[in-house]
Amino acid sequence: NRAAAAVAAEKFYENQKTKIESATSDNPYVICIIQHDSSQTGIDRANGFKDKIDELAATQKKDGTFESYIEVKTNKDGDYKAALQASQTRGNKNADAVFMCNEGVVNECQPEVFNSNGKYKDIVFCGFDAGTNQINWIKSTDSNVGKLIGSVAQDSYSIGYKAVEQAAFAVEGKTITKKVGIPGTWYDSSNIDEMIESNIVYTG
Repeated sequence: NRAAAAVAAEKFYENQKTKIESATSDNPYVICIIQHDSSQTGIDRANGFKDKIDELAATQKKDGTFESYIEVKTNKDGDYKAALQASQTRGNKNADAVFMCNEGVVNECQPEVFNSNGKYKDIVFCGFDAGTNQINWIKSTDSNVGKLIGSVAQDSYSIGYKAVEQAAFAVEGKTITKKVGIPGTWYDSSNIDEMIESNIVYTG
């Protein structure tokens, strides 16, 4: 989860590098990270993204021009939407970008963004996992909607396949691999259809 979130941070930074590097102390670039819960998965995804994006932004060596912060929420209805809304009503500087740590966060934030009459049109978003809402958001060309520039997905098909494969090896007395790494895969409008065909990005 940390490694996959770091991939998202790297791709996000690549997309937003010019804006991040041109930020000033009077007008810093701010990223809100919406963590879906306090489980280890939530912690690893949120901190994996934050640590990497902070590391990349620090290469500017300009103090006070960049900020990332984590909002830890639960899966209670309305929590993720509230975190998104709060990111735009901060006392010092509204968030320029939002990282959503799982599909549940995306599914709650997407309707808020699409039905807000342009409130979030200047905000950029980055996701985790997949699903129909995420796919439609990435493919959207509506200029009145904040852009979901991309997401990172863990290969669910391979996770299931490898788990069964290792169990079968154990039953058959074959050599098993105790830790099987399944890397996160970045997808955006340029490769999303390919990712769907390869079972990495799913609908539903």
